[in-house]
Amino acid sequence: MSNKHYTCSRCGTKGHNARSPKCPKWTTPTTRKPAAPDASRKGFLGALTALRAERVDLDAAIAALERLEARGRL
Repeated sequence: MSNKHYTCSRCGTKGHNARSPKCPKWTTPTTRKPAAPDASRKGFLGALTALRAERVDLDAAIAALERLEARGRL
């Protein structure tokens, strides 16, 4: 299949369209939505989420220590 029937709407050259990288006026496509910042950069909500995750880890560690203490291993 040949592209010779295409005419670029940006540069007027035959053989490619305006979305083709072959076009000399073609620009790199950008994403429609910016990348989401990581949790540490979301302000208060990010800090709160990080603290909740840390609390879950600490609760699990405390529960493990309490189980060991109940068995008399500490």
